[in-house]
Amino acid sequence: TDRKNTRGYNTMVGGILLTEYILDSVRDSLGYTNIPDFDKEVLLHVNAALMVLVQNGCGRHIDINEGTTWEEFLEPDRPKTNDEMLPIAKAYTFMRTKQLFDPPPPNTAGYYDQISNEYLWRIREGYGIKEENYE
Repeated sequence: TDRKNTRGYNTMVGGILLTEYILDSVRDSLGYTNIPDFDKEVLLHVNAALMVLVQNGCGRHIDINEGTTWEEFLEPDRPKTNDEMLPIAKAYTFMRTKQLFDPPPPNTAGYYDQISNEYLWRIREGYGIKEENYE
């Protein structure tokens, strides 16, 4: 069913439907759709990843559940920056959740760390957060 958002009906940002549930998009990325057995553990890791994003200037603190959308996570007073950063925020959320929920093989774990750190750097740059705040 269609879900309305504050921008209109089924608004897309960077190829991401704002009314898409965060949990559903992470499930899809992990490859386990329609298997709710792991939801509690995945939600724990997703909430942790989103908190890191908030601490780096992206989004607002919310505890997500099965029905939380990407739009609810974004700060409504920063639409242009949100539009640019949402794809990276979504990718970061998946990467961090994957690392904790279903760790990659040891030979690729370093790659996941490197990409996650690059995503955080890009988030800080996109939202104008100074690097010295994180040293």
